[in-house]
Amino acid sequence: MQAVLFNTARRSYEFGLDRVRISAVVTETVLQQVKSEFQFQIGTVASPVPTFGTVGAAIPPGVVFNYGSLSPTEGQIIPIRFIHFEPTRLVIDVAGRSSDIDKVYERLNDALSRTSLTVGQIIDGDPRAVKEYSELVATFDVSLEEAFVPNFRRTVAMHATGPDALLAVGVSLEWLLRGEEYNGTGIGYLLQPRAGRPLEEHSYFSSAPLSTEAHHSFLTALERELTGR
Repeated sequence: MQAVLFNTARRSYEFGLDRVRISAVVTETVLQQVKSEFQFQIGTVASPVPTFGTVGAAIPPGVVFNYGSLSPTEGQIIPIRFIHFEPTRLVIDVAGRSSDIDKVYERLNDALSRTSLTVGQIIDGDPRAVKEYSELVATFDVSLEEAFVPNFRRTVAMHATGPDALLAVGVSLEWLLRGEEYNGTGIGYLLQPRAGRPLEEHSYFSSAPLSTEAHHSFLTALERELTGR
C-alpha cells in the first residue's frame, strides 16, 4: 500500500437511559465549559444528526458542539468535527485517528467533572458499549478490479466504451443475520474509487464500522489478497 490518509474517526459511547444528563449539559455553565475547553465555534441545544442509529426523543433533545480542536502537545492539534450529546449516547468525531478520540474523551470528562450536580454526575458511570466508524483514503498497488474473477472481467469488458476504457469498481458490504431482510440502512463497509482522482492511481475511499487502526489493518490484508502476496 503506497499511502493512507486518515480522514475521519468517529466513536459512539453508548449509555443507558438517564445516564447522560442532557438537562445539565444545556445549562450555560456547562455549555461554556465545553465550548471553551475545545474552542468550539458552535455549542447549542439541538437534536444531533443520526450517526450511530436513531436519536431518541427527549426534552431537551440533545446538545451539539461543532468545529473545535484539542492541542494534546505543543504545536499539534486534533481537529474535532463535533461532540454530540444524545439522550443515550455521546458521539465524538475527529479528523484524525481513533486514538485521538481517547484524548478528546478524557479531556471532556475532565471538563464535565468541574461541575457536579446535586443529584449526581453529568455522565453517570462508564459506557455499556462503544461503536466505531472511520473513513480512510488508501492508494493500492493494484486495481480493485483484480478482486473479480477473469470471466467476470472479460464479460464486463465486452461492454466497454472503447479500448482504453477503465472499469470503476466499488464494493459495498454488510453483515446480516441468517434470514434477516436487507434494508440498506446499516453502517457497513464501502470501498470505491476516490472522487477527483484518475483510476490509474488506484486511490480508494473506504468507510467501515472499525477504528482507524483496525480499518488500516483490514485494507492492508485486502490489498495483500489482491496482489497475491
